[in-house]
Amino acid sequence: MPLPYLGVAFVIKIGELLNSSLLALMYFGRLINLLIYTIIVYFSIKILPTGKYVFLLLALMPMSLYVASSISADSLNLALSFFII
Repeated sequence: MPLPYLGVAFVIKIGELLNSSLLALMYFGRLINLLIYTIIVYFSIKILPTGKYVFLLLALMPMSLYVASSISADSLNLALSFFII
């Protein structure tokens, strides 16, 4: 399913048009995944009635941030799991 990769594909396509290096394209993709994760987690914490600090701590754990900044579908899955809970 290509939906989790749309943000990364868009940024990589823009980077290709700007003649960026492969390393820069990889970092742009990782950065956009982290940005999407941050936005979804922000809104999920914002709508929570209780336990906001617990979710904030879970979202800021090193493994969560590592997965969020990778070029994979796991970052969107993790962010959406925060949103669904």
